[in-house]
Amino acid sequence: MIPTLFASRLRARHLLAWLLPALLLGALAVFLYTEAPLAQVRALQGELPELFTVLGFYGDSSLPLFLLSYLYGLILPLLSTLLAIHLAARLITRPLLDGRMAMLLSASHSRGAVLLSLWWVMALYHLLLALAALTGQVLMALLLFPEANLLALLRLSGGFLAVSLVCPALTLLLACASPDERALRRRGGLLLYGMLALGLVARLPGWTRWLRFASFWSLFEGTRLIFNGASWQLPLLALALTLVLILFALLSFRGREV
Repeated sequence: MIPTLFASRLRARHLLAWLLPALLLGALAVFLYTEAPLAQVRALQGELPELFTVLGFYGDSSLPLFLLSYLYGLILPLLSTLLAIHLAARLITRPLLDGRMAMLLSASHSRGAVLLSLWWVMALYHLLLALAALTGQVLMALLLFPEANLLALLRLSGGFLAVSLVCPALTLLLACASPDERALRRRGGLLLYGMLALGLVARLPGWTRWLRFASFWSLFEGTRLIFNGASWQLPLLALALTLVLILFALLSFRGREV
């Protein structure tokens, strides 16, 4: 990794634009578990049960289970997808097109070191996004539900982070293989939003459950993380998939003209 390149790509204002919404969403999710908002959620669920099933609503018997339903069913996966596509365009595709990448490589830096430095920037953004959402949850839980199982919230966040890292790894590969930013956004949107949609549809009963095998989001099984703290096999599998995608990105970048 190239420390100066890594540090130069971190922008505090840009980070805050992503972390503040995640922090507020985490806090809001806990607030919705209070009596009055929860009653409204239950009433709405009674009117639209299929919609809540698609969105991944597992129930509200405990705060971690409610947060799994509200935050990790759609909102945080969608944020991770948006962030991954945005970062791949900003850090890789645009520098490839405007000559900044050629300048970096001409400064005696190897292609592998440059790409891995940019990958760690993308990974750090996703780590901070997950931590911001967790911080919002924990602070509000300490205020409203001091007896809540905070370890379960920590396991949820860790498992989600492990699976969400597939997003930047995939967009890293697509950025190295795409001719321009439009192609990156088109391909990234098709793959990542498509997998997210498949994961949502797979929650419906019937044959659609088989669609979960077409989406890497099926590797995030929050209920197992809540009730069985030792269930880390699927998150570890997601990390292995991330590593494979990074290796393919390195191979693609090595053969690309800059």
